Amino acid sequence: KNSIVTNNGSWHFYANLLFIDQPIGTGFSYVNRNHFIEELDVVAEHFLNFLDRYVEIFPDLLEEDIYLADESFGGQYIPYIAQAILEKRSLFRLRGLLIGAGWIDPISLYNSYLPYVIANSLVKNDSELYTNITRLVALCPDILSKQVHIFVNPCFPILDEIIYNDVRRENNGECINAYDIRLNAKRPMCGMTGPSELEYVSAYLNRPDVMSSIHINGKKSQ
Repeated sequence: KNSIVTNNGSWHFYANLLFIDQPIGTGFSYVNRNHFIEELDVVAEHFLNFLDRYVEIFPDLLEEDIYLADESFGGQYIPYIAQAILEKRSLFRLRGLLIGAGWIDPISLYNSYLPYVIANSLVKNDSELYTNITRLVALCPDILSKQVHIFVNPCFPILDEIIYNDVRRENNGECINAYDIRLNAKRPMCGMTGPSELEYVSAYLNRPDVMSSIHINGKKSQ
């Protein structure tokens, strides 16, 4: 308990693994609010600047294959960054992308929810919930064609309908775990706090010696 063990399947045994907090202002990186990035092409340019500086210190990277990895909204960042590398930094040996649960095409993603939950017996075809979700799915594409937002009605509530109202739950204060549909979770977070191991990761990253080793100012609140 409360001890650190080696993960023998860790990627760093097979590759040089580098975590980059981007866009600037995310993760451990910080910037004044008036310098937050709002355009994906600017994100890509910043990433190129980082690579340029990085190879000044570690020139061997130019001899290595590069794979870019991200998840969720990284489905927006990574393709832009990859395109910028291919078009403007051909010396880098970009070989592939890894995108987990990527937010790449909102319409395709929103349209995929209902077939997925039906296939996993979370929603019944003849239910009121099915009718409600079908109505939202039908309205979603027209709204997205007029405005490019993530948390937009009626699209985003599709997932809320599923998580809070699937056939396995009654009025017991439970919902679907947003990260594992096989599990129950407590309202209102419904698993959004992440896996149970996360609390140990947070405690580890907040240790003074760990923050010092990765050059983090422990006085920062974010």
